[in-house]
Amino acid sequence: MYYKNILYTFNLTVYARLSVPVISRDCSSSSSSEQSCSLLCSAVNVSAVSLSWFRGHSLLSSISVSDLSISLSLPLEVEYQDKNSYSCVLNNSFTNQTAHLDIRGPCHTCPVSVSLIVLVSAAAGSLLIVAAVRIFCICRKRDLEGDNVTVFLSTGPVLCVTCC
Repeated sequence: MYYKNILYTFNLTVYARLSVPVISRDCSSSSSSEQSCSLLCSAVNVSAVSLSWFRGHSLLSSISVSDLSISLSLPLEVEYQDKNSYSCVLNNSFTNQTAHLDIRGPCHTCPVSVSLIVLVSAAAGSLLIVAAVRIFCICRKRDLEGDNVTVFLSTGPVLCVTCC
């Protein structure tokens, strides 16, 4: 018996499980107004995928990538009064994942950055310290002169300090 050696070649493509894309407000966008909201649909660590925005079943925009382990983001501008249904779809040639937009969710105001909170708190604290030092100096001067004085601060709640 004679046996032939046969060589078979197979191409195997393995796809990682796709995560659901994330819809968030684009707080860095300057195009947002009181009537509209800038959104981002994002997917992280993806390769050989497309990321698309749909209004109903109509494709609005799409971006594709074939690179390995890249993060994708696709912007969308939506009017607050818009009653259409929007969805963001992440897909490869095997499967897809969809995130549906509820305009009441991500279209609220952007969170205030921590640095802004620290800056405002520091400024308010500095003003209070300056006011306290000023009151102390006025009272100290009046004490040295032997006078009684009442100091009223009218910035915010009324503060009354009596120096004896």
